[in-house]
Amino acid sequence: MASPGLTAAEAEARLKAYNLKSREPYVNSTKAYWKTQCLTCGHKNRKRLNHLGLSKGAVPGECLPCGRKARYQTMIDSGYIRLRCELVDPNTGKRCNKPHKSRGMCDPHFRKDVKYGDPFAGDNGASKRRKSVE
Repeated sequence: MASPGLTAAEAEARLKAYNLKSREPYVNSTKAYWKTQCLTCGHKNRKRLNHLGLSKGAVPGECLPCGRKARYQTMIDSGYIRLRCELVDPNTGKRCNKPHKSRGMCDPHFRKDVKYGDPFAGDNGASKRRKSVE
C-alpha cells in the first residue's frame, strides 16, 4: 500500500520495475501524480506511485498502449481476430484473399451478404435476388 517516507531511489526503482522512467523529480509523496514515460514505446502518462500494479490486468513492463498491442497480437495468434477473408467461392473453389473487415469475410462479400443474403451474389452467375430465410 502507501509507503510514507519512500526515498527518491526507491521510487525510481519501483518505476523501473514497471518499465517506466520519471520525467520530473520525485515529490516525496506516493499519492501525488508523477509524470512518467514508458521505456518501450515512449508513451507519456501521469501515475501515482501507490497505484502502480493495482489496475486490473496490470503487468510489469506494459503501459496501456503496450498492453493493448500485446493483447491484440495474442488475439490474432489464437484465432479470435482474422486478418483475411475466409470464404471459398463455391463455383471455382478459390479462397478470397482480401483483407478481413467484418464477420469472417472481406467488405465486398459482407455487403453482398447483408444486401442479398449471399456473399457471392452477382459473381459467377449467382442471383442478385434476396434469398428467403427458409
